[in-house]
Amino acid sequence: MSIRPIKFNADGSVEVWDDDRQHGGTIQPASILYPKNSDGTDDESLLILPCPVCGGCTVHPIGGGCDPENVQRLHAHIRKIRNPTRKWADVTAEVRAKADQMDGPGRGRVK
Repeated sequence: MSIRPIKFNADGSVEVWDDDRQHGGTIQPASILYPKNSDGTDDESLLILPCPVCGGCTVHPIGGGCDPENVQRLHAHIRKIRNPTRKWADVTAEVRAKADQMDGPGRGRVK
C-alpha cells in the first residue's frame, strides 16, 4: 500500500500518509474519486486516494487490502458524504456486505 487513510476529521476531510515517499497531508472528500466503469458509471467497489503533496494515487478495493479497517471506513465515509441522509449503520452494513462479497465471509470489519 502506498497512500492510505490514517485519520477521518469531523469536517469530512481525511488525513493520508504516503508510505513510499514518507509524507502526507489532509485532503477533502471531493478529491477522493471512484474510477469509472465502461458504461461511465462509478465503480463503487474501488476508491482512488490521492496524495496532497506529490499527486500520486493509490486505488483501494472495498475489501481494504492490507488495511481493511481504515480502507473500509474510507469507503463508508465517502458513501456517507455523498448521501448525507443515509444512516451510518446502513452505510457500514453495505460496505461490510460488499467486502464479504469480494473477499470472502468475515472480511467486512467497518463499524
